[in-house]
Amino acid sequence: MALTTKPVSQLDTDQKSLLSCGIKQKTRKYGRDDTQQVNLEQKMIDWIAGDLRPLTTVQSSLFRDFLEAAAPKFRVPAKDKLRQLIAKRSALINASRKEQLGKVRIYV
Repeated sequence: MALTTKPVSQLDTDQKSLLSCGIKQKTRKYGRDDTQQVNLEQKMIDWIAGDLRPLTTVQSSLFRDFLEAAAPKFRVPAKDKLRQLIAKRSALINASRKEQLGKVRIYV
C-alpha cells in the first residue's frame, strides 16, 4: 500500500484500519487553572494525604497509565507540586480549625 496525503475522510477501509493500529492519538490536556484540573488535583491530594500515600505514587508508570485511561485530559502534578499543594491545603485546614476552636465557649 502506497503512502498517501489524503485526508482521513478520503481513505479506504484498509487505510483507516492501518492508521488506527497502534497509533495513540494525543489528547489535549487541561490547562493548569482549568476547573476540572484543579478539582482532580484536589481529589488526588485528599487521597494521598488522607490515606498517607507516599508522594512517589504519582511517579509510578502504572499509576500514570491508569490516570491516562481514566482521565486522559488530566495533567498529573509532579511530586514537588503535590508537596506544595498539600502544604497549602494543610495550612488552610489548620487556619479553619483554629478559627472554629476560637468560637468554642467553655462553661465551668
